[in-house]
Amino acid sequence: MKNKIVLIVSANYFTIVKFRYFFVSKLIEHGYKVVLFASDDSMSHNSVEKLEELGATCIKSNLSRGSYSVKEATQYIYRYSQIVRRYLPSMVINFTLQPMVFGGIICRLNKLRFISVVTGLGSQYHGNTIKRWLLKFAYNLSVKYSNQIWFVSQSDAKIGTDKLHLNPKKIRVVYGAGIKIRSNKNSLVEKISTNSKTQIIYMGRIRKDKGIEDFIALANKLSSDDRFSLVIMGSMDSSDEYINTLVNQASEDGLITRIDFNYNNIQYLRTTDVLLLCSRHEGMPTVILEAMANNVIPISTNLSVIDELNRMGANIYTYAPGDIRSLIASINKIEGLTSIKKNGILNNNYEFVSKYFEQDMIADAQYQYFRELYLDYG
Repeated sequence: MKNKIVLIVSANYFTIVKFRYFFVSKLIEHGYKVVLFASDDSMSHNSVEKLEELGATCIKSNLSRGSYSVKEATQYIYRYSQIVRRYLPSMVINFTLQPMVFGGIICRLNKLRFISVVTGLGSQYHGNTIKRWLLKFAYNLSVKYSNQIWFVSQSDAKIGTDKLHLNPKKIRVVYGAGIKIRSNKNSLVEKISTNSKTQIIYMGRIRKDKGIEDFIALANKLSSDDRFSLVIMGSMDSSDEYINTLVNQASEDGLITRIDFNYNNIQYLRTTDVLLLCSRHEGMPTVILEAMANNVIPISTNLSVIDELNRMGANIYTYAPGDIRSLIASINKIEGLTSIKKNGILNNNYEFVSKYFEQDMIADAQYQYFRELYLDYG
């Protein structure tokens, strides 16, 4: 290859810092010039500054999360094409849905080597609406022509080969982005609350497809049970008035405590007892891994990726989406654990994430797959 310029395209700079920072650092460490193209939205805070300090070149995109307006898409494609012509990257890595759809087509037209990173096969693969069908078509059209395709779980990779008919020789599995493992897993922390209630937390974007209605239903069911307190930490989806009203009303009624996302979210997580993931679709749920790394027992909907993690050795309680009775049964099982059994689960989960999901180890795997492709076309 003529140069060592790598273009990395993602939804926003916040997710690059949170999920790709170590990989970007690894590329720069090995002498590559890294150009980043992403949105600098309200969640990004000082993310651009952090990446520029690392040595990356940051270019801001105009594309809003989940937006498919013709105007925004046209502007985005034009800007993306400009960057490609200016920097002539030897490799492009497209993370998340929109960059993969638009970027894949641009890369094909410019005969660039590119990697598609599928961070989750979400709601676009469920349902039969015309919009979703068109989205599947565009997604498959771009991803199929990638030189490599990274999936974050074996279960998603199987969908890639079985349902999307992707070439298995192109597929690599990298287990998410990895997480920071605390050196002292037994350090004592204070509770968010001043009482001794079991604290159950929901952490993530507050959206219908994230199953937030399950959490609110649980809050209603447990409203008269003084053993529990429920916390929602996450950002509202401004486009969903029904969900926003549902959560705000639960907060006003005292059913839940509402906390906005911030850079101390792991500190909050460490002070809770149970993390609840209610999602209908996930790639590799980082919040579950973070719970296991921070002495918090996780409960999740019975997603295929959760089954995969449990088969690998994790201990994650599960329930069927919308089945609040089975959810409460899981919570009661946790409440009934002896100290010895509970500590056994916590220690097992900590060792599990330390073995498979340490962030520098994941970045090494990403770099090795990248390097494999880079050398193949050298």
